[in-house]
Amino acid sequence: MDCEVKALVGPKNQVDPKRSNVRWGSEPGYCVVGGQKIPLQRPRVRDTRKREVPLGSYELMQRASLMEDSVWQKVIHGLTTRRYSEVVKELEQAYGIEKSTISEHFIEASRQRLQKLLERPLHDQALCAMMIDGTWDTQKFTSALGNKVAAFVPPFSDNPIKGVVDFAGDGLSMTTYAKHPTQAAQFLTFMTTPQAGAIVNAAGLIPAIKGMSTSNPVNQQMLNFVSQDHMTAYPMLDNVVQPEVVTTGSKVLPSVLNGSMTPSAALQNMQTTFGQLPSTSRGTSYP
Repeated sequence: MDCEVKALVGPKNQVDPKRSNVRWGSEPGYCVVGGQKIPLQRPRVRDTRKREVPLGSYELMQRASLMEDSVWQKVIHGLTTRRYSEVVKELEQAYGIEKSTISEHFIEASRQRLQKLLERPLHDQALCAMMIDGTWDTQKFTSALGNKVAAFVPPFSDNPIKGVVDFAGDGLSMTTYAKHPTQAAQFLTFMTTPQAGAIVNAAGLIPAIKGMSTSNPVNQQMLNFVSQDHMTAYPMLDNVVQPEVVTTGSKVLPSVLNGSMTPSAALQNMQTTFGQLPSTSRGTSYP
């Protein structure tokens, strides 16, 4: 700071008619050392109009980031804000390390790091994201990413994967208590026709009709799991009244898909769960 004052004002006790700044004594201040505030006397400078001239060297030693970085490093490695003062106090005159102050510095340092993480450029990064059960949004993905998006069956088992779950939302059925069974049956019949498949395909969804293809390349990849890779398509466990049955199904499904359990054995497990439910929970219709 003395060197900066000398550069701004010139040497002491030397007359300089061109001088634009003058020394203005000193006052108490502080600098940050090791995450602690240390008191010091800082010199002051004013211009010829008596306006304060800030010292860059003093501001540099006072930067909040010096405190925040030190606090963040210590807290993130396990030092609690409660014990911060007793552990890190290195100089007798140190202050500004109370629990509440340290918490504020840690929060601010964390905020800055999170903002830096969120705003970092990604143009030079090769990133890969996996969407599980994203068939409803396939068209949105392909429109945005083109040929940079593809479908695959996650290798969740050491055994070869032999089956896939049918596409979400494409399962249609008629309940035994339908109010208009004739019309419902006609609708189901229509949904198996190429005309219905074309409507589903135009909506960006998968026409899960045997022998049909789709214009969306990723949707076609999913159809090829069955038509070309000869995987078995199992219906999705969705819209079931009893959540306990769904839980059991979720546990046995991977074993069915990798071939280590037969579908009949898995269904028997689900039937057992169903049979163990109270009679009031074993209805055959929705509430």
